[in-house]
Amino acid sequence: MDDFEAKDKLKKYIERAMNGLFGSILDYAEVAVDGKDRYQAFRTRILKMGNEKLRGIEHELDVNYNVSELNQEVIRFSSSKKS
Repeated sequence: MDDFEAKDKLKKYIERAMNGLFGSILDYAEVAVDGKDRYQAFRTRILKMGNEKLRGIEHELDVNYNVSELNQEVIRFSSSKKS
């Protein structure tokens, strides 16, 4: 697997994890938020913020990190930023 494929695999893993988190938050919110209109407004804001954060993470990985897969369990990444 080349570095591009390893980075893509990491991005997809992060996306799945974040989407699972958003789904759990929205499941709880559906019960906790009073009224369908309020819930829909809340849901829209959560999904918009979540998608913005995912795009930010992907951009950060693309610009500042090198990613290479060591095996199926471990993905090594290093920052190209200078501390």
